[in-house]
Amino acid sequence: MVCRRFSRLGGAILIVAFSHTSLPARAQSLVEVAQLAREMRERQNPPTKVYTNADLPHVEPVSTPSESGAPSVSDYQSQLDAALERERALLERLRRRQVWRPVPVVVEARAKPRPPDPPPTQTTPGIP
Repeated sequence: MVCRRFSRLGGAILIVAFSHTSLPARAQSLVEVAQLAREMRERQNPPTKVYTNADLPHVEPVSTPSESGAPSVSDYQSQLDAALERERALLERLRRRQVWRPVPVVVEARAKPRPPDPPPTQTTPGIP
């Protein structure tokens, strides 16, 4: 009895639900779709500012540094030579430093080697 009531109720709900889908749908024209897409883009992203050369301030071109202010190659070479000399001195100090090394320990074998297997004492009779 209860099952019939639920099946009738479920059938009625399905009929009501699918009766509304049979209404004719209004087709959108391509123009309406394009207008809706443009409106959505405008709402999502604010318009961006486009910069042109007219928007930029006038700036003088950058001049090259004067020869007296720029370090010369010989300055760099002398700095490099000094750094290499410091590294050589450090390596020499490291070579001369005493290093404590552990004394090797001799480990004697505790287990005696296994003796070889004795030869068989009984011979197996062969087939005549």
